[in-house]
Amino acid sequence: MLTIFVLDSSAESRNTLVSEVNALLNVEGPDRLLLPRISVVPGSKNDLKFRAAPDIVIIGSQLAAREMSEIAAVKKLLPTSAIIVRTGKELQNLSAIEQIARLGADDTFSESTGSFDFVRKIILLARKSHAAPGGKLIVIDSGKGGLGVTSLAAALGEVAADAQRRVALLDLDFETQDLARFLQSRPFVNEDLQHLLEQTRPISEETVSQCLIQVWSESDNLYCIPPAPLSDAVYDARSHYARALLSVMEMLDTSFDCIIVDAGNAPPSLLRPIYRTADHVVLVVSGDPACLYAASEKVARVRGLMSVNSELLMVENGAARKALESRIVRDEINRMCKLEEQNWLGQPVPYCRHSSRWPASGGTLASMGSRQVRAAISGLALKLGIIEEAERVAARASRLIEALKIKIPSTNGAALPPVPPPDLKEDNEPRLELPAPENLVGEPVFKQLSGNSAKGEAPYINGKGAGETACGGLN
Repeated sequence: MLTIFVLDSSAESRNTLVSEVNALLNVEGPDRLLLPRISVVPGSKNDLKFRAAPDIVIIGSQLAAREMSEIAAVKKLLPTSAIIVRTGKELQNLSAIEQIARLGADDTFSESTGSFDFVRKIILLARKSHAAPGGKLIVIDSGKGGLGVTSLAAALGEVAADAQRRVALLDLDFETQDLARFLQSRPFVNEDLQHLLEQTRPISEETVSQCLIQVWSESDNLYCIPPAPLSDAVYDARSHYARALLSVMEMLDTSFDCIIVDAGNAPPSLLRPIYRTADHVVLVVSGDPACLYAASEKVARVRGLMSVNSELLMVENGAARKALESRIVRDEINRMCKLEEQNWLGQPVPYCRHSSRWPASGGTLASMGSRQVRAAISGLALKLGIIEEAERVAARASRLIEALKIKIPSTNGAALPPVPPPDLKEDNEPRLELPAPENLVGEPVFKQLSGNSAKGEAPYINGKGAGETACGGLN
């Protein structure tokens, strides 16, 4: 939420200025969806001392004309807030504007300023003075379905949660609720979020917390926000769903280290403002030839919406069946989209048959996959700045220790029994003693054939027929 504090010499002049600011902020048409939620609050200078620093301070014409030095006092009190001065007729000359700027004001507006010019000033100054957000906003999307967006979002959330980051997974798949269902985050349809998007309830820390579902009972670092029920307002570009959703995400930003958005099948009207505010946009591709054109189209649309400070990262997800080679996929997409190798995750996420069974299993792709899968997901978290290299090494060592604990049997604190030394004989003693021939029991195995055996009869060996062994069984 963007906070504008209105300051003037009297309560009446402040209320008049608030009405003027609200009228200027009332932008018509689809452009209003791109504006953040704005709160205009009137007050005196003493009120500034007992509240959080606003994003922008608007000083009225009466205070600026009578006590221009108050501009410098407000700048000293709020060095990170932008200051706009409402100038009257007596302050519209260049000499007065120069003095206002020297006292610390960032911009001015007058009675003749239109709505478009005023909103432009607000956007530029808010972007300049807005402090870095508390958490990272990461959007995971793809050019077509079935490429592993949901699997990657859940796995990335688990890796971040294991690194003691507070993570909120936002599911925007309004039709199938895949992320919420795969993680078993009930209820799969979020009616509390619907109330906030429809603005039937105020968006506050308490109401937003009611939309959060803890994924695992043993960990309070990973939460999921299932999507609201599907309605026509989701696909209506004129609805206020996008603006309300941004307000919800801004509230989450204050209490979570990372917000991971599974774009799912969300319409462009909802995704456009999210792309504009995202810190990272991750696009998933695979070796399927059908995804190459879809990926190039998605890259072109997303790059036109991203801010200057946002980063685009391409991730290749390994396929089970035969597909295009990784080198061919990257070369073609780089050629079509004019990307470089730095826009790619270093290694593809390898295919693992066992990890493909993660939905509704109590784990994710990261915990159920092979070491190569876990390494790829950790590398993605490292490249996005969610975890540090030291934490990645510590997590790898912790998993190795756990694996050793499984292989070493537990003794419940007791000492292991001593292993007796081998009974080695002297070198001059034979290691294998065979009985003497005279001590053998029974007749020799081979006996000379009897001379009176008839033709065609089987000769007898040691008293037994030739078709039998010495123990009576058949050969």
